[in-house]
Amino acid sequence: MLATAGVERGPLLRRVKNDKLTTAGRPPRDPARAGGIGDRTIRNLIRDTAAAAGLTRELTAAERRLLSTAAQAEDLAALEDAAEREALAAELRRQRRLLRQSLRRYSGHSMQRGQVRHQQRLGVPRHITETANRYRRGSKALSRYLDGLVSWQDNPTVLMRQQGRAAPPGGRVPCDRPHAESGREGLRG
Repeated sequence: MLATAGVERGPLLRRVKNDKLTTAGRPPRDPARAGGIGDRTIRNLIRDTAAAAGLTRELTAAERRLLSTAAQAEDLAALEDAAEREALAAELRRQRRLLRQSLRRYSGHSMQRGQVRHQQRLGVPRHITETANRYRRGSKALSRYLDGLVSWQDNPTVLMRQQGRAAPPGGRVPCDRPHAESGREGLRG
């Protein structure tokens, strides 16, 4: 579609309407990005796709009202006492927090984190994950996405397992020196 429209440079992901490229919306500061989709479009695509896949649910009328700042302003304006307004505002904040925690949400951030964790599970080295996902070397942000798992090959118990295969039939690996010489008096072995 880009080639038939004569587009050779610029964003890959673009606005399309009626099978034609469009530059609808506010023009960006950089003319080379004209026609590209922005973060809001991506957010809406992810939200709509998650809803179509049945991963999220529709909000009830009461939940929509709870999340509405206009409804909150109406409720607070109806109260005359400042203490009552403060108490109601605190209660609404608590209810909104609980509602948001109960909802499953998906975003572009979910996709980024998912990709990083998938690469980690495949065993992709960290420096390649950093390069592929445009992180700086040693990025703390990337570290927050990575699982705290130690791969089996790097697990310190691998050496114990290998020594266990070479152990005599009694199952104990002989020690070269007695415990007293190793500075471990009083420990049983």
